[in-house]
Amino acid sequence: MKFLPKVSIVLIAFGVITSSSSFALPVTPDKGTADLAPPTQTQPTAAPSRDLVKLLTPTDDPVKGHWGTGPSELISCMGQLNGYYYRLVADNFQQKLVESNFDEPAREELSEDLASVVLAIDPGRVIPADPQSPDRWRKWLESAEEVQIQDRTRNYEQDVRADCQRRFGGGE
Repeated sequence: MKFLPKVSIVLIAFGVITSSSSFALPVTPDKGTADLAPPTQTQPTAAPSRDLVKLLTPTDDPVKGHWGTGPSELISCMGQLNGYYYRLVADNFQQKLVESNFDEPAREELSEDLASVVLAIDPGRVIPADPQSPDRWRKWLESAEEVQIQDRTRNYEQDVRADCQRRFGGGE
């Protein structure tokens, strides 16, 4: 049973992949496209409507979150954390697609799993490309990579929390 056509149709509709199955991770969420920057680029550091208030937390990590929407500036600032783990996993998978020499079936499977991970960024959970193997996407991560992603996520969360609390108040 093959699940790629359903995934491709959904992802093409959201602008995540093109009809040639190469991934194009757009950076223009205001136009209704996916909310993930390409792994080698960063999101803009400021929102045009509120210059200094919406500056993203400064960090050396090239993968950034996005300013959220919430009832307060503090909650909106903390929106940078939403789906961050899956952003890093997607970045890892995208790099593997570019840098590795997988055979075509493995490449197709990794592409399907990358698409599932990209779609997990907003809801915070993966809807598997293959329902018979819901954790299949995890097989692409080596133990060291998983630890590195968890460490980067933890460091980013600490930086964002401290920055947002410093700028907008709130307890720790």
